[in-house]
Amino acid sequence: MPNQNQTIKKSSQIYGKINLEDLPKGHKIDNRYTIKEKIGQGGFGAVYCAYDEDMNIDKALKIIPEAIVNDKESMMDLQREAQTMIALNHKNIVRVYDLHKNGKIKYIDMEFIDGKTLTEIKLDYKDKKVPEDIVKKYAKQIAEGLSYAHTNNVVHKDIKPQNIMINSNNEIKIMDF
Repeated sequence: MPNQNQTIKKSSQIYGKINLEDLPKGHKIDNRYTIKEKIGQGGFGAVYCAYDEDMNIDKALKIIPEAIVNDKESMMDLQREAQTMIALNHKNIVRVYDLHKNGKIKYIDMEFIDGKTLTEIKLDYKDKKVPEDIVKKYAKQIAEGLSYAHTNNVVHKDIKPQNIMINSNNEIKIMDF
C-alpha cells in the first residue's frame, strides 16, 4: 500500500511521483530498462528509448497511459493486439517483444529503430520531393511489410508517413499497427 508520498493520482499521467509523459534519463523500469531519452509522444502515450540490461540492446518502450491501464476491457484488447503483433516477424515491421502489465509502469517492449520517419525524410529533400527511385524502393518495402501482415490477418488501421521509419540501413520499418 502506498504511503502518503506515493499517492497514485488517477486524473493524470502520474503514477505516484513518476510522470509517465516525462520520465527522466536514467530512470529504471523493472530493474531492467534504463531510460535514455523520450523519442515520441502520441495519443496513446509516450515512447522512450531504453537500454535493456538483460539483452544489452536499446529498445523502445511505449508506456501505457493510466486511463487504459484502469480500463479492464481496453487492457484485454491491448493484450490481444500485443499477442498478434508479437507473432509478426518481418524485416519491414517493427518487432513487438512483450506487453509488461504487472509492474508499477505498464508498457510495450519493442524494437528500437535508429532512424527517421518518412515525414522527416521528405524534409531532407529540396521542395520535399523524394526522388522517384527512392520512392519506389520505399514503396516496395512498405508493400512487402503490409502484405506479410495481411497474410497473417493483421490490418494496419493508421498507415501514414509518421508511422513509417527508415532505419540507418535505409530499410523501411512499419510501426503502430
